[in-house]
Amino acid sequence: MYDYICIDFETANDMMNSACSVGIAAVSGHEIVNTFYSLIKPPYEYFNPQNTEIHHLTPEDVKDSPTFDGLIPTIIQYIQNSHIVVAHNAQFDMSVLSEAATFYNCQVPDFWYMDSLRLTIDLECKHHSLDGLADYFHIDISDHHNSLSDAITLAKIVTEYLKMVHRSLFSCVCNLEYVGNIIKAFSDLKPNRRFITRKKKDNSKERLVNGISDDNPSIGNNCIPYYRINPKTIIGDESKIDKTHVLYGKKCVFTGELHMITRADAIKKVKDIGGLVIGSVSSKTNYLILGEQDKTLVGSDGMSSKERKAKQLIAQGVSITILNEQEFLSLFQSDEEKLG
Repeated sequence: MYDYICIDFETANDMMNSACSVGIAAVSGHEIVNTFYSLIKPPYEYFNPQNTEIHHLTPEDVKDSPTFDGLIPTIIQYIQNSHIVVAHNAQFDMSVLSEAATFYNCQVPDFWYMDSLRLTIDLECKHHSLDGLADYFHIDISDHHNSLSDAITLAKIVTEYLKMVHRSLFSCVCNLEYVGNIIKAFSDLKPNRRFITRKKKDNSKERLVNGISDDNPSIGNNCIPYYRINPKTIIGDESKIDKTHVLYGKKCVFTGELHMITRADAIKKVKDIGGLVIGSVSSKTNYLILGEQDKTLVGSDGMSSKERKAKQLIAQGVSITILNEQEFLSLFQSDEEKLG
């Protein structure tokens, strides 16, 4: 039984289910006794350039890697063989674990986890980011944002902190003073579906703004809401053009928030196969893809202006096909995937 494991995920884009790598460092008696690392093929191919700039991973790097459901048994085994799981800014990594598991319909047994950001918050160091704490404890972090490197670095940071305060992590688990403060049950997690990236370069996973969730959105300079994404800024991959695809050469419009894929990912899928994405509905529109509408942005009928105009044009005899999110995604599934 490990005293604790440190876990770190990297993601391909702003969807928490888009894990593209995982690193685990297992600790017993202040020593790292086991490690695990794997690249992960995310559900969709789109890698946000901002994410790639941070961790340097691309679709090419992970194309032959296992998907999350193939790795979850190993991850769960590490979790169940440790007293507690530690992550830095744990809301991020726990949300990734939860959302990726949910996407693949995988069950994760309950466990205790600790946020090392909260554990070390009393330290008088300049920055409480992972690299800031590594610098404080004079720990080399030569390959920052490699999942395994970050997990190992975190294990060293936690070990040094515990030595400094003369206590074991297991004793913290047993101390009711800590429970509910920095130690929480995975079953109580309210996962974020996506994270927010800052405009300026940020060298830590504090890119996830604490307190922002789907129930408490924050729209400001630090994020781009789905309805403000400009389709012109997303470029398709010409090598993937498919002239036989039903959307090839067709004009598509999106409205509302998608939940199984980001708006950016969806636009890229259309552009990759040679489809067109435009911002407004007209008589030249071929497809309207419906997401969930924000009730504060639409009228009493629950329809966006795009949906309302599309239905008016359809009533006038214009041929516009309206798809929900599932119907849209099914257009990109192989026959085998549709069957099972």
